[in-house]
Amino acid sequence: MSSGLMMENSTNGSDVITHPDDPFTVSPVKEVIMVTYMALFPVSLTGNFLVIYVIVKNKKLRTVTNFFLGNLAVADLLVAIFCIIPKMMNFVMPNWPLGSIACSLHNYIVTVTTKASIFTLTLISFERYFAILHPFRVRHLLTTNKLAIATASLWAISLWLSIPIYLFYGTVHYQGDEFCTVRHILPQKVRISLMTSS
Repeated sequence: MSSGLMMENSTNGSDVITHPDDPFTVSPVKEVIMVTYMALFPVSLTGNFLVIYVIVKNKKLRTVTNFFLGNLAVADLLVAIFCIIPKMMNFVMPNWPLGSIACSLHNYIVTVTTKASIFTLTLISFERYFAILHPFRVRHLLTTNKLAIATASLWAISLWLSIPIYLFYGTVHYQGDEFCTVRHILPQKVRISLMTSS
C-alpha cells in the first residue's frame, strides 16, 4: 500500500483506513463492523439492563447463580457503554478526539470490565461445582455476606490489575493528529509503525 494514496491509522487495536482528500472515508469492511456495533449496542444495553432489573425486582430469582449472572450483566453493560461507543467513533474519525485522559480511562474501563467478567464466570463455575458435588452444603458455604465479599473482591482485583493500562495508555501526536495508544513502553518507531503503514 502506498502511503501517498492511503494512510492506515491504528488506534486501540483497530485500523481505520482514511483517504488524504477525505479523512472520514471508511472502508467497506469497517462499514460492516460499524453496522454490527450499531446493532449490538441497543441489544446489549437492553438485554443486560433487563437481566439486572428482573433479578433485583424478583425475590425468587435472587439465587447464588443469578447473583453472579447479575454481576456479569453489570460488567457487560459497562462494556457496551464504554467500549462500543468509542469504537464506533474511532471507525468514523481518523484520530482520537477525546483527549489523553479519556483515552486512558477508556482502555482502563474496558480492561476492568473484561477481567470482572472473567472472574465472575470463574465464580459461577465454582458455585456450580459445589452445587453439584455438595448440594446440601452449598447454601451454608455461599451466604449473602460471602457473596458480597466475593463480588467486591473480584471488582477490587480487576481495578487493581488494570492500573498499568491506565498508566501506559495515552495520546501521542503524529503528523498533526492525536492517537490513543500505548505511549510509555514501546519505542517511538514501533508506536509509529503501529499507527501507519507505508
